[in-house]
Amino acid sequence: MAFTDHKISAFTHKISDLADQPNLPPDELKARFDACPEQLRVSLNAVCDEAAALDTRVDGIITGSFTGAVAESMLAPELIDKLNAKADQTAVEAETASRQSADSALSTRVSKLESSVPQKARIVYGTYTGDGTENRFVSLGFRPRLVIISQATSMLYYGMFTDMASMIDGTRTVISSYPVHLEANGFRVSQSEYNALSVSNNLNQSGRQYGYVAIGT
Repeated sequence: MAFTDHKISAFTHKISDLADQPNLPPDELKARFDACPEQLRVSLNAVCDEAAALDTRVDGIITGSFTGAVAESMLAPELIDKLNAKADQTAVEAETASRQSADSALSTRVSKLESSVPQKARIVYGTYTGDGTENRFVSLGFRPRLVIISQATSMLYYGMFTDMASMIDGTRTVISSYPVHLEANGFRVSQSEYNALSVSNNLNQSGRQYGYVAIGT
């Protein structure tokens, strides 16, 4: 028998064929509800039996036809082309993966080398005119590590400021009322007149010009 012999064109007993208010005995009514699933079960089982029988016949054909390794000459040309294309694709994918792995390893080595190379220092000098505010920002474009500030019109040495926000004024280290704060892209100056040691910290006096040298990386 063929698979199509088990095709169900229509169910023999459909629920929709019953009256809107069926007056069948309970056993017959339940049989009507089970009829379609049972018909489907029988047909499906028959298809499965036919498939199992076909598998057995195919296995026998393969065993009888191929007693050793399958040679390329035994395959259809279309199948040979597909297999060769698949082999080429696999080789390309393997080579791509290998190159990606090598590129990743090279990138890692380059990153390690770059991190181990000392960075060059950046030195910027310039001037600003005080505006008398308490929070004046001077932009540098990089984070300074050291800033030296003095009046631009004299050789008066005001102070040297580091990341520790400390100021060295002459021979003394000023601990409080820091007039300069180093930030990511520059530094801020204030116009605080005096600190706890009575040392002038005014680095933003209105109208006064100041010069600075900033060193960073």
